[in-house]
Amino acid sequence: MRFIPSILRSFPFNVMLYFVGFLSPPLPAAAASYDRIQTLSMDEGLPHSDVNAITQDRDGYLWFATFSGLSKYDGYRLQTFRTDNSDLTSDRILCLFVARDSSLYIGTESGGLNRYDPVSETIFPVAEEPTTSADQVINNIFEDRKGTVWVCRNDGLGYLTLRGATTYLHVKNRWRGFYIQCGTALDSCRLLLSTDAGPVIYNPETEEIQNILRDEIKTRCFSMQSFADGKIALSGGWGVRIYDPKTDDLQRICDFSSRVTTQDNHGNIWVGSFNRGLYKYDRNGIKIVHYHPKLPIPHAVNSFEISALFEDRSGVLWIGTIGGGLSRLNVVEKHIECYTEAQGLCENRIITFLEARDGILWVSTHGGINLFNRSSATFRELRINGLPSIQFATVSAFFMAENGDIWLGTWDKGLWVIDSRDIDRAIQTGQVRARQLKHPVIDGELSVFRIVEDRDRHLWISSNRGCFEYIPSHGDFKTGQWINYTHNGDDPNSLCSNFTTDIYPDTVTDNKTIWIGTRSGLNRIVFDADGKANSQRIELAATNARERKVCSSDAFISTIHCDRKEGGVFGSQRSAKVSSL
Repeated sequence: MRFIPSILRSFPFNVMLYFVGFLSPPLPAAAASYDRIQTLSMDEGLPHSDVNAITQDRDGYLWFATFSGLSKYDGYRLQTFRTDNSDLTSDRILCLFVARDSSLYIGTESGGLNRYDPVSETIFPVAEEPTTSADQVINNIFEDRKGTVWVCRNDGLGYLTLRGATTYLHVKNRWRGFYIQCGTALDSCRLLLSTDAGPVIYNPETEEIQNILRDEIKTRCFSMQSFADGKIALSGGWGVRIYDPKTDDLQRICDFSSRVTTQDNHGNIWVGSFNRGLYKYDRNGIKIVHYHPKLPIPHAVNSFEISALFEDRSGVLWIGTIGGGLSRLNVVEKHIECYTEAQGLCENRIITFLEARDGILWVSTHGGINLFNRSSATFRELRINGLPSIQFATVSAFFMAENGDIWLGTWDKGLWVIDSRDIDRAIQTGQVRARQLKHPVIDGELSVFRIVEDRDRHLWISSNRGCFEYIPSHGDFKTGQWINYTHNGDDPNSLCSNFTTDIYPDTVTDNKTIWIGTRSGLNRIVFDADGKANSQRIELAATNARERKVCSSDAFISTIHCDRKEGGVFGSQRSAKVSSL
C-alpha cells in the first residue's frame, strides 16, 4: 500500500520522530549472533516441502513456487493454486517473476509459462507463437531495462509480446535449441545469460554474443542476482562470484556448490548452498554466520539444501529449501526508537523527510533541517547558504533527482535545488549551497507541498499556484521546460483549484495519467499517443464502488492512492471519507 502524508501546514500536529527497524544502526560483525528462524511447513498449509522460488507482488502478497502448486501468502493464510482449481498448466513450479505491469509470471517444469492477472485474480497459460517446441521447462524469467520480459528455457531464450489483451511467447532463433539456465539485464541494450559453457553477453538488437569469464567459470550458473550497486552475483557448482560489469572484475565469495544468492538492504550477502545450509557474508565477502539444521539452537533452518532466497519489503528474509519447507528470518530486529529534541532534533514537529543515496536521512522540522547519520545515530543541524535552515526557509517537500541533486519545496519561498556535490559534503560540514529555480510563477510567494516523478522522469509539483510539470532536458535535471496547470473559471476541465494538495502518477494505465488533488476536488490529466495533455475534473463516488454515483464536486482532497486490486484511485476528503472511482 502507498502512504502519502497530508498537507501538514493545513493540518499541523505535534509528532516525534520514530525510526523502525531499517533505520536502526546495524550491529558490528563481532556482535553478530544467530537470529531466530521460523518455519512455514506443510502443517501450516504449504502444499509441498520443496520451495523453488519466492517473490512479492506490488500489493505486498508473497508467492511461493512448489512442486505441488503455487501458494499466495497474506501474512496469515496460504491460498494455493493448482491444476485442479485453476487454469495453471502444471503443479510443478520452478520460477516466478513480477513484471512492471504487476503481472506475475509463473514458470513450470512441464507446462510452460503461465501469467497471473492481479486484477481478475486468475491464471492464464501463455501461448508460444509459433508453437515449435515440445520442451515446456521454464528455468528463469527476468525483465530488461526496456521492459521486455525474457524467458530462459531448456531449449532456448524466449521473450514476451502483447497483442491486444493477449500475451505471447516467442523464441529467439539465435538461441533455439540451446540450454539457457538464467539471465539478467546487463545494461540498456545487453543481457547476461547462463549457458552450459558459462556466462555470455548477448545483444538482442545486433544478435552479437560475447563469451566472458571463461578462465573462471566454465559451466552454467544456477542463478544470477543483480545487486543495488550494479554488480551481479553468479552462483554455481563452483561457488559464488560477484561480477562487476564496469571493470569485468570477479570477487570470490565461496567455492562450495551454491544454488542461490541475494543481498539484503544492509548490503549483507546471503548464500544458499546445495548441501551446507545457509551462509551470511558482509559486503566484503567475510563470513559472518553459517546456518544449518544441526546447529544447537532453536528454530534452525530445516534443510542443508537452500533453493530460494528473498527479502521482502518489511526486511524479512524468506528461505526456500528442498525437503524442509519454508523459513523466515528477521534480518534486523524490528524495534522502535524515538528521537526528539533531547537527542539533537531541531524540533519535535516533523514535516517531511528523505533518505539520500548515502543513507543519510534529511529531516525537515518546524525548527529547521537535521541530517541523521544512522551508523552513529547522531543529528547535525543543516545550514543553507550560510543561514540556519529555519531562517532560510521551512522545507515542506524533498525530492532526489536522478543526477543526485536534492530539490527543496518550501512554504512561501519557492523551489530550491542543492547540487549533488554539496550533498556529499553535507554530513561532514553541515553546510550546503542552494540555488532558487527561476520561473515567472515560481517565485518567493510559492508554497510547495509535494514533488513526484512520473514514468517519463518528468517532475510534478503541487503548490498554492496550481500544478507544475518540469520536463528535464536530455536527462539533465539542471535545465528543462516548465508547464503550469491552473484553475480557469471559463474552462470546466481546468484544475478545480490552484491550491493543489497531492499528485499521483498512475503506474498501471496504458496512457500516462496524472491524478491531481486540490482543496476543491479531483482532476485527472491523461496524455494521448502524441503527448498532448487532456485534463478533466472527476466527480467523486460516495455510495458504492459499483454504482460510482456523484457525491461532490467541491471536496478537499488530502491524499490520493491507487488500489491495484480494484483498479481505482481514491481521494480522501477533509472529513476522512474515502471515495472510489
